[in-house]
Amino acid sequence: MARRTKAEAEATRESILDAAIEVFLEKGVSRTTLEMIARRAGVTRGAVYWHFKDKNDLFTALAERARAPMAELADSIRESSEGNVLEMIHEVCRRVLKTFVDSKTQREIYTVLWSRCEYVSEINPSVERQKVLDAESMDQLTKDFETAKEQGLLRDSVDPRAATVALMSLMKGMSILWLRDPELYEMPRYGEEMLDYYFTGIRRH
Repeated sequence: MARRTKAEAEATRESILDAAIEVFLEKGVSRTTLEMIARRAGVTRGAVYWHFKDKNDLFTALAERARAPMAELADSIRESSEGNVLEMIHEVCRRVLKTFVDSKTQREIYTVLWSRCEYVSEINPSVERQKVLDAESMDQLTKDFETAKEQGLLRDSVDPRAATVALMSLMKGMSILWLRDPELYEMPRYGEEMLDYYFTGIRRH
């Protein structure tokens, strides 16, 4: 019985997050209330507060729902890598991009984060947390590029930090453009081609 109750609680939590995505997409984050989300999920406002203490807590959980699978995928590829760090980075980018394109949930959450989110005070803690996670990702990727340089895989003129900024900008930029207008270019095909151009440009030949 306890196991079923736990499963039911988790199902309710997920239904609230699903409802939050829908309402955030329709109204934007700042104009959405927990009451609206509760009505969309078909639960009481008390049920929402049982799972999430406020909108910031819910917004943080939503961002984590998108980030965690990507982080796990990257960690898995990193752990199984056979030594060529540059190929490992390239493979992480390809797989993350494909997951982003294939997953409706990923696309919807990132649409909320990138184009339906007005950074108001009530979600400041979540925004600050995302900044910390972004900084950690940037630091890890910079270390990977530094290792690639030590392995002699990068052109002499390539600075690891600049390579990191360029790659993160490329990944985010082409994702935002495609989310705004999926007819603009075919994904993941052109995304993978752009990654190939990038890695060809920094790789030692």
